[in-house]
Amino acid sequence: MPRDEELPIIRAFYDFVLWLNPKIAKFPGDQRFVLGERMERQLYEVLENLIRAKYTRSRRAILDQVNLDLEIPRFQIRLAKDMRFLSLKSYGMAAEGLTDSRVGDGLRLLGYRVWPDHRFLDRRGLSRFGRRLRTYQRLYRAGLLSAQSLTPRIRAWLGHAGHADTWRFTNVRTRTG
Repeated sequence: MPRDEELPIIRAFYDFVLWLNPKIAKFPGDQRFVLGERMERQLYEVLENLIRAKYTRSRRAILDQVNLDLEIPRFQIRLAKDMRFLSLKSYGMAAEGLTDSRVGDGLRLLGYRVWPDHRFLDRRGLSRFGRRLRTYQRLYRAGLLSAQSLTPRIRAWLGHAGHADTWRFTNVRTRTG
């Protein structure tokens, strides 16, 4: 992989930080500068270490440090939820983004399983979409859901899935149009 090419794990974590920063900015004034600033610093440190790992031959030590550094934001995000600075929905998305996986096992971020050099769709997300699709089929057959409202929902998920490096999915998608 060329040095100037961005690694999927860096891109995914960058997107996660972009998603979380506006939520931190909405913390109450005193906590924005205490808990919020600490969360941001820790997330930036993880991002910096991921970038360092990109340019290092022996990544293991840096990735082990990233795993340790990810523990702190997990608890900070939980604390923000318990203090009601984050909604349950935002907490769920953030927690999914920082689940108890190690970087070497693929990091779960925003519906993907991300490794330093590739990104796949998370199996749980695929299962959920399969269940949702079956529900859509039942509602459509019963006349409770129109094709006009169904099409954007499916296209949105296909757009999300298109960002993964999943050859089989991409191959099926291009064959079916």
